[in-house]
Amino acid sequence: MNESKYKIFQVIITVLAAAGVLFSVLAGSYIAAVLVVITAVLSIIMVRKQLKGVIIVDERLKNIGMRASQLSYVIFCVLGAIAGNLLILLSKNGPESFSVIGHTLAYSVCFMLLVDTIAYYWLNRYQAG
Repeated sequence: MNESKYKIFQVIITVLAAAGVLFSVLAGSYIAAVLVVITAVLSIIMVRKQLKGVIIVDERLKNIGMRASQLSYVIFCVLGAIAGNLLILLSKNGPESFSVIGHTLAYSVCFMLLVDTIAYYWLNRYQAG
């Protein structure tokens, strides 16, 4: 199998998985949605094993992926903290649901910062030698 066929199969599996999750959630069957996702992941892994002689990820792509994930992490933390605090402030005169959403955003940012700190120290300790 060449790289173009692999990409086509990957898109087809992803679209079918998205449709399956959509119909499962609309039907109220969340277990079926989880099973569809698991089946799609396993299908992509099986198709990837059929791919011969093609380097899927090189050093440049890994570097770009790391930068993209770092940037999305920073953007989410900043915007989540700002939006969470604004929603908490607006809940004083507005709907009570703003407070719940604001606290959820604020705590999710705190959780992400905690996970980032733990991951940094763990990686620094074990990969530094």
